[in-house]
This record gives sequence, structure tokens and C-alpha cells, in this order.
Amino acid sequence: MVAGQRLHHPVAGVIITDKDRDYFAKVEAETGRDLAPGQRAWYVATRNAGLSGDAEKMWQEYPSTPQEAFQVSAEGMYYAVRLAAARKGGRIGLVPYVEGVPVNTFWDIGNSDGTGIWLHQRVGLQNRFIKYIEGWGEPYSHYVRELQALGYVWGRHHLPHNAEHKRQLAETIAAPRDELVKLMPGARFEILPQVERVIDGIQVTRAFFSQCWFDAEGCKAGLTHLANYRKTWNEKRGCWPAYSAFA
Repeated sequence: MVAGQRLHHPVAGVIITDKDRDYFAKVEAETGRDLAPGQRAWYVATRNAGLSGDAEKMWQEYPSTPQEAFQVSAEGMYYAVRLAAARKGGRIGLVPYVEGVPVNTFWDIGNSDGTGIWLHQRVGLQNRFIKYIEGWGEPYSHYVRELQALGYVWGRHHLPHNAEHKRQLAETIAAPRDELVKLMPGARFEILPQVERVIDGIQVTRAFFSQCWFDAEGCKAGLTHLANYRKTWNEKRGCWPAYSAFA
């Protein structure tokens, strides 16, 4: 924390909230340095008293990292805290393919033309995500070729609930699962159940994060998507949706 390093004694009466602690954990993860109590207190006191609690102004005036001076508020982002904890815990870095261990895939098949695929291995108690593949406007044969070119031993291919819904695919009307079965004969496919509410799926994902390791380079695009996944601001009510308290 650039400016906070000038002060090393706690400021009396400064309240450090859980949200502040999450922010400091994120800064420590990104910088690799621990923040002293005095630095934390100075930061909160300066933001609240000098800048009326405006986080974005604080980032611009006293950035904790070089990148922070140019960022916008992450308020409403679902996975920011979990990703920061994963970085601090060394769970985002070099996570290579383990020879001989089956690779599972988790597909996100959009209603438009986007597809994303996470590649996963279970090694001991670790859920290791070694690669993320995505594309737009490509036929399923494109993704199958990409997967087959890797030469991995495959486990199960997990598809979303809508993979059984028929849709226009090039010149035919068919379900994505049917097309993939044709392209990958002998492969094992599993349709994941639909969650009743989006927030329920998000909660399950966040609870699962502590068991996950990610290859920083191979999963770069997927991690960026997770970092940017956020709630929608309710302009009429001037607030986040009611379930924002679970962030």
C-alpha cells in the first residue's frame, strides 16, 4: 500500500469492516506483502474522512497497486474475494496436466454463439483446472478438434441442462448433446441439473472455490470471466438485488 506505508501506528477509533478486511486480503495477495494494522487503519481513516468513503477516489489518489489507479469499482462482483484468496493461498499459478489422470470437461453452451470449456483433473483432494477453451460462432467440431489435439485421457464431459434442448445448428435442428455424441463416439457425457435460482448456483461455486487450483496461463481467459461476473444494479431501487448480501 503505497501511501499507507508512511504510517505504522494504529489510528484510534478506526473501524475495520469485514469488507475492508476482504480488500486488504486482496491487496496482500496481489502484492505478496502483509499490511500492518497501522497501514490498514490509515487507509480506512483517509478514505472515510478525507474522501467521503469513495473507494474509486481512494484508488486514484492512493493506489495500493499500480493497476488500481485505473480500475473501477468491483462492487457487486461475485467471485472477487474467492479469487483473491486463491491467489494468496498459491492456488492460482502453475498447475500442469498430470499424466495418466483422466481430464473432465465442463461446458458452458450459450444461447447465442459462445461456448466455454473448463478442463479439470481430480488429483488427491485437489480439483485442478488446467485449461480453459472458448470461442464464438464456431461449430462443435471446432472444439472437439481442439480437445482431441491435446492428447489427454478423458473422463466425463459435463454439459449444462440446456444441452438437451434442440436448436438451430448450422443446417440442422438438433440438441448440442446429440451433435457431440456423434463427434465423440464412446465419450461419456453427463447432463448437469438446472438450478432453480442463479444465486443458488453462484453459492455452490463459491463454496467449491477453496478446493480449486487453477493454471494461471491456461485458464487466463476463464479467470478473467470469473473476476468480471457481477450483479446488475437496480436503477429503480438504487441498490443491488436483495441477494447481494451473500457476495
